[in-house]
Amino acid sequence: MKRDSAPVDRLSVEALRPFTKVVDEKLQLDLFLKGVRCGHCVHKIEKALNSEENLSRYQFQEDGHNLQISAPRVEDLAKIISLISQLGFEAIPIQEGEDHKQKILEFKKALKQLAVAGVCAGNIMLFSTAIYLGAPENFRQFFNGLSMLLVAPVLFYSAQPIWRGFGKALRHLQFNLDVPIALALVFGTSLSVVSYFTGGESLYFDSIAVVVFIILSSRFLLNQYVSGIYRRNLVTLIPGVFQARVFRQGKAQFVAPSDLNRGEEVILYRGESCPVDGELISEVSVFDHAVISGEAEPLSLSRGDKVYAGAKLCQGEARVRVSRVGDQTRVGQIVSAALSSVKTGDEVGFRYVQWFTLFVLSSSFLGFLYFLITAGPALAFERSFALVIVACPCAISFGLPLIQFLSGRLCLKNSMLVKDPSKLHQLKNINQVCFDKTGTVTEPKVVVNKEDLFKFSERQRQQVLALELSIDHPISNGFKAFVDGNEELPAVTDFTYLPGRGIEGQVLGQKVSVLATDAGAQGEKFLSVVIDDQAVGKIGVSSDVKLSFQPLLQFLARQQKKISIISGDQAEQIEPIWKLVPKEARHQCLASVTPEEKKVFIKNISGPSLMVGDGVNDVAALNAATVGVSMPGALESNQDFADVALLKGDLTLIQTLFTISDKVNATHRRLFTFTAVYNSLCVILALMGWITPVWAAILMPVSSVTVIALVTTRLGVRPWK
Repeated sequence: MKRDSAPVDRLSVEALRPFTKVVDEKLQLDLFLKGVRCGHCVHKIEKALNSEENLSRYQFQEDGHNLQISAPRVEDLAKIISLISQLGFEAIPIQEGEDHKQKILEFKKALKQLAVAGVCAGNIMLFSTAIYLGAPENFRQFFNGLSMLLVAPVLFYSAQPIWRGFGKALRHLQFNLDVPIALALVFGTSLSVVSYFTGGESLYFDSIAVVVFIILSSRFLLNQYVSGIYRRNLVTLIPGVFQARVFRQGKAQFVAPSDLNRGEEVILYRGESCPVDGELISEVSVFDHAVISGEAEPLSLSRGDKVYAGAKLCQGEARVRVSRVGDQTRVGQIVSAALSSVKTGDEVGFRYVQWFTLFVLSSSFLGFLYFLITAGPALAFERSFALVIVACPCAISFGLPLIQFLSGRLCLKNSMLVKDPSKLHQLKNINQVCFDKTGTVTEPKVVVNKEDLFKFSERQRQQVLALELSIDHPISNGFKAFVDGNEELPAVTDFTYLPGRGIEGQVLGQKVSVLATDAGAQGEKFLSVVIDDQAVGKIGVSSDVKLSFQPLLQFLARQQKKISIISGDQAEQIEPIWKLVPKEARHQCLASVTPEEKKVFIKNISGPSLMVGDGVNDVAALNAATVGVSMPGALESNQDFADVALLKGDLTLIQTLFTISDKVNATHRRLFTFTAVYNSLCVILALMGWITPVWAAILMPVSSVTVIALVTTRLGVRPWK
């Protein structure tokens, strides 16, 4: 029987093999991580993984609970799992798609722990109320005894997450959020038990139970909120994959791609994008895979070839057998990979959490000693316990990862795929912006020379138009401007697509070919028209400067950025574009440069730089820049060398990128300011006795909700959606 998942400590190396698969000549393993609560946990695991020599690659997915690792050998994978387990996290190998089951188990366990804490805390509060209202002495002792018994399941079952966090801190000699809380629970319980058996008045069973319940409640609700954000299907932001036409019960019907089953047949018509990964059933079809591969030329596929989600059918009709849907598709994995870095948070923020926790612990200890000497153990415990609970850096621990994720999602909503959202912080320091020319500041859509086209006879022009409009291709789309919507063109038979060369077919009884030729001196490309093997003329095609380039230049000039254009094209081709750059913003214009020379130029720039390229000849330059931005096309390869991938060719998206960067930095300032003011005030009020432990536990989730509101409203996201 096939196993879906198994705890690591029960797995031998051989038992681990069924959970692995070979990807790029490496063994890949999917893990579900139990015990991960926030970005601080993910950051701790990342630090350990970065020191592992035999780890080829790793990638966090979803909300930090899923980890994908690759290594040369099974023994290496087992060693990595053991390393994660030593950190105090349970790593469970899972089969593909089985992570949902593990999340359900985690959810149910957390709900049970919360329910037990709630029931016990409620009953203890009833007993405390009776005592407060003046219950007789014999009943007071009896109710206190029941409270002591009821607090046991709260401490030993419901508070397990707190004890696990405390144990991790002890093993690694680090401070985390659970250290002061766990110490307060230990001391408070010990003091209460001793007081019960000695007849003292220092009983805090009610406060302990209520505090644990409120802490667990706030963590549970926060986790459900953040997890709900991460679970959004980001793949639907890729155009053309919103619905699927599937053949069921002998007829075609539309369904959501997520409702498709493996092995079903999807029907596509010309101009439609494939919503799934699958296998081509049709004999021959032409697909544009630019969204995946970046290749401008469509590919001619045969029966049995692979078709990927997002691929656009260029001609006729095609049927595809489903193999993967949704997040499991190739493009879905690319999007997930681009957002996987948003869970790790910020190194500065995590250092803040550790130092602040140490400060809270020290303040609590000193406050306890002071009040122990001046007012006795009861008051000392109450005030130090309240201080530990209320002055909590939880806002930073989940606020920073939330900022990174929401900023990444905001960029994606604006048609920008951000590989590392932390790069958004660095945009404020950018003082040099460099552009490639071809494919970056010029339109990918070609413009057909009207004079050349109308030099042909009416019959020849009709033949060319009929042939060109038989395929969906960037060059062919340039001919659409010369066809009236009601005009009937001659029929085309024996159509053939010649990858990299052109197209041909039978039109009006003649063999017509439109073939690409070398570019002219000014960069204009020519198409050679051949009829019955006789060249009859040429048609010039070219690309215009994007309309969005000029507004971007004006924006960058206002921001006092210096602008450079570096291109492999000739100087006479770049000169008209360079003249568009405002004089005060001009830095340097380089022509006829190689990819290596582009890299050297970027490296020699003093200060942070931003490079915008088409992702083909600009790989080295994009890598060398502080922030690399690639134009739409090679979505898959963009993930290897660009920090930001534009999903649309609109250059004003770069202006939007700077605007989002400003929002992110402002949100960080707001978050740190709120945390500093809130915690400073709470420390003072707790030591003065104005905040009790129960009120401290109530204020803690209130601060978390406030942080969510601060972050989401600033980044333009409604927290209740």
